[in-house]
Amino acid sequence: MNTIELYLISVSISIIWFDVLYIQTYIKKILGYKEHDFIKPFDCRYCTFHHLGLLVGLVYFLPSLEYIELIKYALINYALTNIITKQWD
Repeated sequence: MNTIELYLISVSISIIWFDVLYIQTYIKKILGYKEHDFIKPFDCRYCTFHHLGLLVGLVYFLPSLEYIELIKYALINYALTNIITKQWD
């Protein structure tokens, strides 16, 4: 699986997080925050894209001990996250 496919998995999870299941709303209710307050990292698309991208990369690359690929993926994840969130907002 290449880097772009891995990143598309994390973006898909993020879109499901925000636009389908509204998980951030449930997390805020559980923690006692008001539903319409903007609270990082739950409501920040950039944070969620970036953190889920790193999590997917860790799950994929860490068991095989491909540290160089993990570093490359983290840099590409950072760049693509910036591009996508600038276009999204």
